[in-house]
Amino acid sequence: MTIPSQQSSFRPGGFIPPGTSILDAEHLRSLLIERIDEGQEIVLECRATRRWGKKGGIVMILYLASLIISAGQSLQSTIHPSIYPWADGKDGFLIPKGPLHGFYNGVEPSLANKAVMALKPMSSRIKVDKMTYEPWNEGFEVGYIFTEEDNTFVIDTQRAMFSNSPDGSFSASLATGHSPFISAPNVLADAIHDGINYLAKKRTSS
Repeated sequence: MTIPSQQSSFRPGGFIPPGTSILDAEHLRSLLIERIDEGQEIVLECRATRRWGKKGGIVMILYLASLIISAGQSLQSTIHPSIYPWADGKDGFLIPKGPLHGFYNGVEPSLANKAVMALKPMSSRIKVDKMTYEPWNEGFEVGYIFTEEDNTFVIDTQRAMFSNSPDGSFSASLATGHSPFISAPNVLADAIHDGINYLAKKRTSS
């Protein structure tokens, strides 16, 4: 079975000026609505979520080695600062902290170095902005893809994030670092495909 896919032009780790995280969410939401209005069903693979989607469109959200923040909470109130993969920079921005070790372990060195050079500062607002939405409490299926060799968010942190998911939620585990979309894209694609099959079987049996 061939499953069409689309990647957002939104850049993880890219320059995020203060106050624009909501604009990023709106940008992604507009892309999703285009597909939803075409009658497509969507499995969204992401690092984090805000209030996206439209009933009947997004049928599953797959978190990839992600911090899952509860509504009313922020990154700052959820995890200890020692876990942050960023350091405070100038003018209210964050800079990556040891990205080769944290973000790109397991990635072929030339690709990892190129990815590090493309990283930009992010607004420190990402630490304090509060989450407004919990998709698992709004009728969305959620799942989690663990990255076992992750140096950014270690496996125990990932398991703690997944522990709040509803019983029977899909999960998969990859023997990769934090960036399997670079180091093992085919393996990641297989995991996403497994999530789609899991959802299809669950919907058929219900």
